[in-house]
Amino acid sequence: MHAFPDESSRRCLYQKTLRQELHRVEQGRYCLKVPRLLGLWNTRCNLPVCAAPEICFQIGGQTDLALPFERFTLEPCEVVIVPRGVPHRTHARDGAKPFRTMIGMFFPDGFSFHIAASSQQETIASPLDRFQSKDHIRLARLLDDIATAHEELRDPRHPQIRGLLMTYLALVIQRVEPAREPRSEEPALIRRCRQRILSELANPELSVIWLARQLGCSPDHLSRAFHQHSGMRLNRYIEECRLEQAVDLLETSDLKIAAIAWTCGFSSPSYFDRIFMKLRGTTPKAIREGSHCYRIDWT
Repeated sequence: MHAFPDESSRRCLYQKTLRQELHRVEQGRYCLKVPRLLGLWNTRCNLPVCAAPEICFQIGGQTDLALPFERFTLEPCEVVIVPRGVPHRTHARDGAKPFRTMIGMFFPDGFSFHIAASSQQETIASPLDRFQSKDHIRLARLLDDIATAHEELRDPRHPQIRGLLMTYLALVIQRVEPAREPRSEEPALIRRCRQRILSELANPELSVIWLARQLGCSPDHLSRAFHQHSGMRLNRYIEECRLEQAVDLLETSDLKIAAIAWTCGFSSPSYFDRIFMKLRGTTPKAIREGSHCYRIDWT
């Protein structure tokens, strides 16, 4: 079993990786890859769709990316920005060095990094280290701007793209600091469960039974373990994650409400409305119009 460093050490690793990449960008020795903005928000192509941009720093091994209209491989010291709404799937491979990558994601209240690595012919991930930030939307927009500029210019070394990437890296470095007091780690099963949920929100089959099958345990055991550790029912946690993503899309995108429902994994727009009213006390339309004053009931 692969032993990841503690939280403080992981944050030091994030800073080291980010600083090394910033130095490469400053020296013009970086390699940035950005998928084409094609097939956006297509949830019917059997590929996961992310509501926010993601960034991946390849440290060792290779990452194969499958997209609706292209495929490419990320090599060590290369970076990929996956724009929001681009369906994609990744596959890890060892190379001259074992597979190891650092992945950045965004949430409604901040951003996160985590490490994925190979261990005994499988890929495992460290806990998500979340960073609350008042300007996380600005950081996400920088990656959006890079994706848009890359689509127009088709030159990752263009001064405009280089400047945006340097700005993103410099800002993130300031916000990623070693934790002052390491927190207790989640059990491996719960950590893997949370990360599988976040990566599969667009999957309408996502459920306790589906998760248990993916994680190699029984639904009852997974439900009990999750509730015991978090105090929340697993079904409810899945719904809350989907609603968080939906609220973010309602407030920051021009997608139609029905498209947001499908993107967040709800079986139908009408079911989306019912769950939204039940758990938020308002409607998606009210959120979109900015007239919301919703409650959160975690019981």
